[in-house]
Amino acid sequence: KPKYPSIARKANIEGWVMVKVLVNAKGKAEKVKVLDYQGHPAFKKATIDVAYLWRFPIPTRRGKRVRTWYKKKVSFRLRD
Repeated sequence: KPKYPSIARKANIEGWVMVKVLVNAKGKAEKVKVLDYQGHPAFKKATIDVAYLWRFPIPTRRGKRVRTWYKKKVSFRLRD
């Protein structure tokens, strides 16, 4: 879960970020793209930073490890 940006917290802003993550054959994020977001722009950087720390199931196709894209929506809620 990303760290809530203090600038957004102080302004009582909530929102979300939809990212597309290219996962390599080891299950790690290789590239992260923001597809859409709502709320403060700082949510985008917080999400990108944490996405590189995520671990995904190792993608396979026909029994071989491959790279693939995953989509994930990250919510920023003040009461979480």
